[in-house]
Amino acid sequence: MVPLFLIGLVLASAAPPGPPVTLAPPICEPSALLARPGGTFLVGDNERDALYEIDDRGAMLATLPLPGAPADVEALAAWGDAVVVVGSHSRGNPRKGCEVKERRLALLVARVAGEALTGRLITVDGPLDGGMDKRARNGLGERRAASLAAVPACVQGWFQGRPAGAEAVCAALVAAEARAALDAGACAQTLNIEGAVVAQGRLWLGLRAPVVAGRAVFLRVVGASPDALDGLRFDAVAFADLGGLGVRDLAPAGAEVLGIAGPQADAAGFQLFRLPAAALAPGATVVATRLGPAPEGAEGLAVAPGGLRYVVDGAKDAASDDRCEAPGRFGRLPLPEAK
Repeated sequence: MVPLFLIGLVLASAAPPGPPVTLAPPICEPSALLARPGGTFLVGDNERDALYEIDDRGAMLATLPLPGAPADVEALAAWGDAVVVVGSHSRGNPRKGCEVKERRLALLVARVAGEALTGRLITVDGPLDGGMDKRARNGLGERRAASLAAVPACVQGWFQGRPAGAEAVCAALVAAEARAALDAGACAQTLNIEGAVVAQGRLWLGLRAPVVAGRAVFLRVVGASPDALDGLRFDAVAFADLGGLGVRDLAPAGAEVLGIAGPQADAAGFQLFRLPAAALAPGATVVATRLGPAPEGAEGLAVAPGGLRYVVDGAKDAASDDRCEAPGRFGRLPLPEAK
């Protein structure tokens, strides 16, 4: 059954959803979307060191530079008055060797002040002063590799205590790293964070990869508030059966969480799903309701009057920030009925 408040959102739109609109450069590879008070949206682009504010027609309103922020932004979450900006933690392009990308290994806890962002960076090592420059990172990539070399090191390095499911997640992470070391084609199976949502007052991250026994992975970040985060460590694990797919984005929707699921690799087969927010609990295997196909390549999702908003990845132009090789797009959907 579709929640009544979501039915209201869908019916609030007098005009049916049309085709997605093209986003103007420099937004070429939109990868995260967050609804804001007042009917605007923040867009993250995985190739830009900024967030972009757009209106409900996709028109650019403001550029908000990210202060020394993580690269490859793949998720945004509202948490109180803070915006959490999540770097993917993923390796690089398998066609270029699947190398570790240190600038992706952080999240930013930010506040929006006019057309500026202020905040602090959080890594698995703790808060990172001085931004993501090489000196501040100080071997972060090497420490990541060591923490994913064996299951005990992973549990100790990434988890607080030994929450149920931690060893299974670490076994999948360690195995994926070992495969990628031998074959860059296996790069898509290594750690990749693409969803973030606050449920029951706590921040949960959804993994695009790896999946564990065919189930998508959700990790709860240690810290009861944005200002309490002092390291990217996890104290709870939950799983969801998304048909073998991983998480591509998450969005709060009252008592529910809506999401986009997609393959670990760049491939077709994107799906919409929903699950009860209260079901994200330590050790849980969540029953997710699949809602049918999502637009292919959709990497950001938000709930807003009229239903859903989404962004679809494009491609930047290597020679100029003033044009895109393929444009990013912004669209709207009614909430599908459960299948």
